[in-house]
Amino acid sequence: MAHFQTVRGNFSDHVLTENVSVPTVDDTPTWDSSQKSHQLTPMTIVKNIAILYGLGIYPVAVSGFYYHNYLVVLVTLALGWGGCLLLFRMWCRASARNRKIFIRLALIGLYISTPSFITRAGEISPMISNMFFIAAVGVLATGFKLKKSDIALVGLFLVATFITDGYKYSLAYRGGMTGYRMGKTAAALTPDDARKILWIGIDEKSRDKAGAAFNKSPYKAFDQGSAALRALGYPKDLELFRFAIADTPNARSHLDSIVANTAADYDCIWITDNDKVDVIIPPAKASTSKSDEKQQ
Repeated sequence: MAHFQTVRGNFSDHVLTENVSVPTVDDTPTWDSSQKSHQLTPMTIVKNIAILYGLGIYPVAVSGFYYHNYLVVLVTLALGWGGCLLLFRMWCRASARNRKIFIRLALIGLYISTPSFITRAGEISPMISNMFFIAAVGVLATGFKLKKSDIALVGLFLVATFITDGYKYSLAYRGGMTGYRMGKTAAALTPDDARKILWIGIDEKSRDKAGAAFNKSPYKAFDQGSAALRALGYPKDLELFRFAIADTPNARSHLDSIVANTAADYDCIWITDNDKVDVIIPPAKASTSKSDEKQQ
């Protein structure tokens, strides 16, 4: 949902200027892009191979590990073996010629996906290499006649797949709704005539989980203010300045200094810390805030 908000804003008919402004505050902990380098380890290669090929034939809701939902992991683990067993049966009943074609296509897919073994692509782009593997399975299935027990294996595989996909979609929905609620809160407290807004967010990278692609942290769900822009309807000529603070023990102690040094330059300041949203309005703008209008 957060990504949809960003794309929606970029292609909106309104003119939306998004700049980055770093307030000058001594010792403010900010993120250095050089710290985000990808480290190659043997476990990275093993994980990428498992994601590229293992989860394609053995659907398991591995995201459940990161959110301590072990029941969905155990259920999919117990059901997912049906696809592996069916593939083994297809191999045993296939002709020698079809086995050779299967091996060739599988090797082509392996060759194409080699770069994914040493990059993060193993987590996000397995489809191209899997296309060759799927074609290989199709060749292996030529002439294969399903028995009742084979149909049962297909059913187990499909159930495990639906549970895995449904669980990931539920995580994505929850993460999106977090950003939606935060955006609504910020928009409700923003003055109607605010045209220059500063967003300050504490980037909780230390709280990120491997399954965050399906359940974003509140920081990512707010999407650097895009959730609030969507709730505001992408006002024309609004300028949004963004500043992220690294989540360190002293990060929150810098907020007051940043606000004091920058408040006069903006119509409104959005501050996000986890799922908490604070809106600060300079005294000159306070009388036009939506919150004050409701109280009146």
